[in-house]
Amino acid sequence: MTMAAMTPSFTAVYNSYRAAKAQFDLELFTLAQEGRDMDRDMEDILSNAHSEAMMALFMHPAANVHELYRKLEVYNLEGVYDAFRDARIISAALENDAGRLMHQP
Repeated sequence: MTMAAMTPSFTAVYNSYRAAKAQFDLELFTLAQEGRDMDRDMEDILSNAHSEAMMALFMHPAANVHELYRKLEVYNLEGVYDAFRDARIISAALENDAGRLMHQP
């Protein structure tokens, strides 16, 4: 069984999340290699961009199982279940996706 491709709208929010995460991680790891800490203002900017992109991903309805899988993958990668104050909102969105997809033909 093959998974359906991601829709263009989901691909856009997924790629935005990945870009924001990559930008934050690159800055963090580059500075760590140099033995420096991230500037607080830069950390706030990058962290907020990452969090906003991640929430946009989670709140975007999954159109198929492939999209739900990607959302669950990010959920686990980010440790949302115990690291984010919006974990219940995100869990409810994932549950809604699963329930809707379960009833599709």
